[in-house]
Amino acid sequence: MKREINLANADACVGCSVCADVCPKKCISMNMNAEGFMHPGIDRDECIACGRCMSACPVLQITPKNSIKKLYAAYLQDSKKIHSSTSGGAFQGLATVVLERGGVVFGAAFNDEFSLLHTKCDDVDNLPALLGSKYLQSNTEGIYKAVDAISKTGKPVLFSGTPCQCDALRHFYSSVHRDVPDNIVICEIMCHGISSPGIFSDYISYLKAKKKKKIVKYNFRYKRKYGWSVLSQCIEYEGGKKDVHKAKYDAWHCWFGAHLSVRKSCYSCAYRDVERVSDITLGDFWSIKRVIPELDTENGMSAVFVNTEKGKKCIDACNEILKLIEIDAGRVDELFNVPIRHGTVKLPQERKEFYDIYNESGIGGLYKRFPPRNIVTAIIAKLKWMIKK
Repeated sequence: MKREINLANADACVGCSVCADVCPKKCISMNMNAEGFMHPGIDRDECIACGRCMSACPVLQITPKNSIKKLYAAYLQDSKKIHSSTSGGAFQGLATVVLERGGVVFGAAFNDEFSLLHTKCDDVDNLPALLGSKYLQSNTEGIYKAVDAISKTGKPVLFSGTPCQCDALRHFYSSVHRDVPDNIVICEIMCHGISSPGIFSDYISYLKAKKKKKIVKYNFRYKRKYGWSVLSQCIEYEGGKKDVHKAKYDAWHCWFGAHLSVRKSCYSCAYRDVERVSDITLGDFWSIKRVIPELDTENGMSAVFVNTEKGKKCIDACNEILKLIEIDAGRVDELFNVPIRHGTVKLPQERKEFYDIYNESGIGGLYKRFPPRNIVTAIIAKLKWMIKK
């Protein structure tokens, strides 16, 4: 009698794809659901019920976590490069050091069709594709095997992803009773939830049709016009024309900011905790002024959590490319309450309506029911806020 194989249920599944990577019969495939997220499906006829998929699933297995050992505010010392990164450029610094030592970096990059895929980078000239925030879930099918293959060559490896993706890499190894190799450093981003790649693909198509121009680049966090502290987007069209606007006027950012477009599992994220699953945690250091009021943050400031000895060695190797300012690690909970506290991403009452409209009327329907702000609505909102205050 076959062992019963049951993966995480649809609401809990994080879509990390590690179950598909570890399946020895390749009978697990990732398929897009009605919300535009990837979920695993099992070919029961081919399945041999070995259980490796269940052993590798980060939702089904308890993950040992690491306490934060060190906390730094960080930024690139090369001011010309910092604009290509979302905050202070800490990931760019880490990745550059790994690449200069002959290593390989894994992270999320868009292809020509604006599908977000986890990919490898072994040349510093190709690193820009991995830089910057992308507010949607990347496709990680096959990436854990790829990381393992590079690791076996002895080259240093830096793997970057959301906490659930980073935990999936750890479980890739634990499912076969192996430790993560010493030459792999796992680096997670502070995550507020992952948006639907299916909706984003349709959103790009909608903008192309509306403007009647091909989009060549979509920058989710553009700093050159308003600086780091004002969230803004830049959409670049073929021919060089750019549309730069603040986030409150951008539909995609509004849907993400209201948590309407994020994956169901994000509302009960197990990784939003003061203890972390990776060697290094990176994010924006929005609260740095509360610690060092006089610090210039116009070009961005990264927060770096060092969670393991391996992570510390990696950060120490970057002291010539990154400016590192140590902050009392005992203040982590005070300074980063949102990304490390459970329940900070709430399930909106309108979420079901949001996806119902998407499936019935597409992006056009979402624009009508959940429009971004314009100048008039922004002024009204500001007046309401002032009255309440």
